[in-house]
Amino acid sequence: MAMLANKSYPNPERVKAAYHILEALQ
Repeated sequence: MAMLANKSYPNPERVKAAYHILEALQ
């Protein structure tokens, strides 16, 4: 989750990671 808060991380990658995390929680 720290990756999602890291502004230096490419935005599309943050979105993709967030999507996978949300999918895993379903």
